[in-house]
Amino acid sequence: ACDEITEVWDDMSDLALVALVVNLLVIGVLHLVLGQVLNPLLRVAAGFRELEQGHFHYRLPLPRIRDLADIIGRFNALASSLAGAQADNVRLNRRLVAVQDSERRQLAIELHDEFGPCLFSLKANVASLARFAEQLPPDIGGAVRDRAGTLREIGERIETTNRRLLKTV
Repeated sequence: ACDEITEVWDDMSDLALVALVVNLLVIGVLHLVLGQVLNPLLRVAAGFRELEQGHFHYRLPLPRIRDLADIIGRFNALASSLAGAQADNVRLNRRLVAVQDSERRQLAIELHDEFGPCLFSLKANVASLARFAEQLPPDIGGAVRDRAGTLREIGERIETTNRRLLKTV
């Protein structure tokens, strides 16, 4: 009976050793196979981090696994679309700034060429009105001079505002 127990023990020890070796081989094969699948997924995750940081020209190499190649192909297409959208945004921003600058220049020209002469004419007419008021009877002349003074003050405020606008445009 003791010999049988020893024999069974030896057989079980051998069997346990074989099971251990088989398990280690299975774990090694799984590690290699899963590594082949997970490495491209890790590269995709790294690619998304690149896109998040605004590196839209980043591309991933296509793996041998067909399903992953389709996903990575779509990732690369997305990166291309984002790069194109970014280029469009830069171009549109430049165009917007150019249009705004052009509008400012046009506004400055109109303020200077149109508004300036009108203000000069207003000031000249107000001065003429004040001189004319000197020839009127005092009761009427005083009222006209007061109105002319008010018009002169309004004209000066408009002129000051016009100069300020011309400096900012």
